[in-house]
Amino acid sequence: MSYQHNQYSHSPTISANRVGTFLYLKKNSPTIDLDNFKRKVRYIFNRLEEKNFIVRQNGHNPEFVLKLK
Repeated sequence: MSYQHNQYSHSPTISANRVGTFLYLKKNSPTIDLDNFKRKVRYIFNRLEEKNFIVRQNGHNPEFVLKLK
């Protein structure tokens, strides 16, 4: 995902929703399970944010960047 995002995205941020959709559809066909999978990804993003590995770009929207320091 990071290569595609870095090469083709117009935005330096990424959301849990986009990551979840990309990872799920890479291995599965679109079904009802996509929502459950995206909830799990969101849970992981919440933990990463709590541990300060990622931060919100502007503090409000769920668009994240890696915290490099």
